[in-house]
Amino acid sequence: MTIKKLIALLLAFAMLLAVPACSKKEKDTGSAGTSESESMDENGNFPVKFEKARIKEAPERVVSLSPSLTEIICDLGYFNKLAGVSDYCTYENEDIDGLPKVGTINAPKMESIETIKPDVVLTSSPFIEADLVKLQQMNAVVVVLPRAKSMQELETLYTDVGRIFEGETDGAAKGKALFSEQSARIDEIAAKIKTATVDKQPVAAYLRLMPLTLATGDTFEGQLLEAIGFKNSASAYGEWIYPQDKAIDLMPDVLFYDKAIGLEGVKGSQIYNTTPAYANSKCFEFDFEVFERQGIRMFDMLEDMAKQACPEAFAAQE
Repeated sequence: MTIKKLIALLLAFAMLLAVPACSKKEKDTGSAGTSESESMDENGNFPVKFEKARIKEAPERVVSLSPSLTEIICDLGYFNKLAGVSDYCTYENEDIDGLPKVGTINAPKMESIETIKPDVVLTSSPFIEADLVKLQQMNAVVVVLPRAKSMQELETLYTDVGRIFEGETDGAAKGKALFSEQSARIDEIAAKIKTATVDKQPVAAYLRLMPLTLATGDTFEGQLLEAIGFKNSASAYGEWIYPQDKAIDLMPDVLFYDKAIGLEGVKGSQIYNTTPAYANSKCFEFDFEVFERQGIRMFDMLEDMAKQACPEAFAAQE
């Protein structure tokens, strides 16, 4: 046998050995794909995947270390799944009264959480690594859902909360439905104000803290102010900072201020007691903590703000 024939036979033999190996690899790959497909339940709900978390099935015991998420959970009707809430949760709801307070994102009460044995722990900001490891050792799935900074992000937030509790199909649909209802309310309020103030769009300021911590154009609160039909007097600025040297130009027709400031605080400020809002008794007090919660109460407050500032727009409704 010549050397050339020997080499040819060896190559042919090597190719025969390679074919089963390739077939096995293809079979294994296909098997993995099938397994992943079969892992989704018959309704297409679970598992639910997030960037750093995977929820295999609908949770029965959930701990929320975010007051805003707790409120949204209740708004979506999942209050019966809550087993523990943040120390900062002040939401008055008889359905969750008496639930254990299990600390905060910065100081979670690990022993209390471990006693609850949660399936899922929700928060709006990440845990430090040591706390995350402890929760994972409890077999809890940790999901971080940040506070929304726009209406688009709020829709995603509502949808994600729904997904956690009822899955990719049913839960997502419920979250989107709640958002659509509240978004429609915003549009309706804006239409009423536009009709009632056709000659001049009212200019409004949202005062969070004295002297010039105002909802600027880049804030969600500032965007919501404009969404319901007002012109935001601080829209040109950012990061809740209204320039001190521009204070003389601050002349809102309407002033919404936080309850911690109080009317006396407004009266005693030369920035605000010289404005059209003050002269025309268009200064209104609200608890702006509600805006940080981002639930249905936030939309209720927006409607109340509009009604107080422009009662004529809602006269027929009343």
